Amino acid sequence: MPEWLGELTLLECLDVWLNPLESLPTGLTSLVLSYDQFEQFGSQLVQMTALRHFGLINNTVVMVPSSIGELTQLESLDLRGNDIVRLPVWLGELPYLNQINMEGNPLSVKEIEDFKQTHPHIKIIWAEGE
Repeated sequence: MPEWLGELTLLECLDVWLNPLESLPTGLTSLVLSYDQFEQFGSQLVQMTALRHFGLINNTVVMVPSSIGELTQLESLDLRGNDIVRLPVWLGELPYLNQINMEGNPLSVKEIEDFKQTHPHIKIIWAEGE
């Protein structure tokens, strides 16, 4: 991917799979980082104050990254295909978050139910038994 991609200040959505990136525009409203790209860009995430939709799909993430807690405009979070076993309580403190996709993570039914009970305004997408 060209270096100038990170300089596109008006770019709002970026969904790149299996392509090496060198930088990300900070004005994005939608971003999907898949297949282990998060390690390279995790620190840049906190600068993305306009981000409303974030996907961290098919990475090797075992915990929800704390930097996601800085995304105060976040409406949806897609964490499919990781190794996350716990949903942190602080996710429910994100004022606009209304949906989390947790398909393909080894969460227990109890973990999902506990989170839903504490944060009924957030829809959890998850298939029981995974």
